[in-house]
Amino acid sequence: MISLGIMTLNNTSERTYINEIAKRANANGMNCYRFIPTDIHPGSKHIKGEFYNKDADRWESSTFLLPELVYDRCYYQEDFHSKQCQAIVNWMKQSGKTIFLGMGLPNKLEIYRTLKQSSLSPYLPKSEPFTSAKSFIAQLKTDRQLVLKPINGSQGKGIYVVQLLNDNLIISTDKQEKHISQTMSVKSATNWLTKLTRKYQYFIQPLLYLKNENNQPFDLRIFLQKDEKGVWNELSRGMRTGKTDGIISNLSAGGSITSFTEWVNTLPSKQRAFLKEELEDILSKLPALLESTFPPLFEIGIDIGIENNGAIWILDINSKPGRKMVLETKPELAEQLYLAPILFGKHLLSANTFERK
Repeated sequence: MISLGIMTLNNTSERTYINEIAKRANANGMNCYRFIPTDIHPGSKHIKGEFYNKDADRWESSTFLLPELVYDRCYYQEDFHSKQCQAIVNWMKQSGKTIFLGMGLPNKLEIYRTLKQSSLSPYLPKSEPFTSAKSFIAQLKTDRQLVLKPINGSQGKGIYVVQLLNDNLIISTDKQEKHISQTMSVKSATNWLTKLTRKYQYFIQPLLYLKNENNQPFDLRIFLQKDEKGVWNELSRGMRTGKTDGIISNLSAGGSITSFTEWVNTLPSKQRAFLKEELEDILSKLPALLESTFPPLFEIGIDIGIENNGAIWILDINSKPGRKMVLETKPELAEQLYLAPILFGKHLLSANTFERK
């Protein structure tokens, strides 16, 4: 049987989603395994992970060879374990000994620099690398408010809004569903910025006003995925709303999801028509633009910011989107979601076999 391996950074990550895939694998001619990249033995290339026993409906410890197909669900950060796992995964990709469902995307600045050269450039907030606390504070004297984002961030973690007020900096962030704001002197802020960016790489964006009438951050998440023929399809779109006075709308940070259709129908007809036309322009171009520069993908989550004046911004593109938004807005797609990695994997194997002939 075909072997499908699902990689995560720990054994508790996305347990429900992975279990549902595993339950459907055997009926579709696949054995399903899960493992952490560091489970791979560097000498023998054997993996000490877990095998899904369909008859017993449970995961069991197992040692196995590198699967024919790999589904990477690792959310890499800047910690040592993430970097260690990422190095191993990069080796796996270069070795050509397995087929990845999706090869992932580079850091957010690389994506920005690529799309900046395309017809989607007007939709991109200006993004530039953080170089020093001194230059950042000097920029604040002109812009007054800026956003700091980690270039390898995910799930809204590590994002800061920094405001210059008189001779102080007000630094705000959302942590564990709480909004935290602290006032610092320029000297203290300089030390804090230097320490923060010594450990993590950051980039700078202008502060966009992306809040509703209740002062809640909100944006549009669109989920795209390839089907069993390798064709991109939109599965769902929904409005994500964060906590009052907060700065992020991510569901992992306590945000909620509502119907895009219901929200867009509250807009004036001209604004609604304009928004839909602009979104179609973005969606018709973005997947092809990404894959013309970067390796092939399986799925993407696109976050779109919408200002009160109608301005539309591509805020983020995630090659490992979660499933909560789709399951809440279109629960009838659950079976399709769980089968998609299996069916797309079979398509990749079929295409790979054809290319080798």
